[in-house]
Amino acid sequence: MTDTARTTVTLTERYMKRIEKLVGKFASTRAQVISKIVENFLDSTDYFSYLKRLEREREIEEEEMARKTAKLPEVFDERIRNVISGANKIPINEFLNYLNIDFTFFYDMLSEWKDKYNFTYEDGTILKIN
Repeated sequence: MTDTARTTVTLTERYMKRIEKLVGKFASTRAQVISKIVENFLDSTDYFSYLKRLEREREIEEEEMARKTAKLPEVFDERIRNVISGANKIPINEFLNYLNIDFTFFYDMLSEWKDKYNFTYEDGTILKIN
């Protein structure tokens, strides 16, 4: 049995009409048609160099992000200490904007930061613990 994974694909109406025309000829459902198109694209030697280039670009982006992230703790340390020292209650949106991070990153760092900087997060607000 082949391992599979599911995903959702959003296509323009133009592409969906093209997919519909292939149902019954190329495969029996829209999902199967899309799956076969993707498989043919990924298996075709015509696209190997293009896919390799995309993979390399992704690796370069990840390397650059890793270098930037390695420098971030110093930047965050200073900025978090500044913002926490200036207020007892900080709305989460202002905190995220000030640090220039998204909520997912904040949430991942929350357990480490709340102990290190002596704050808690409740109801969309950063609360300083004295």
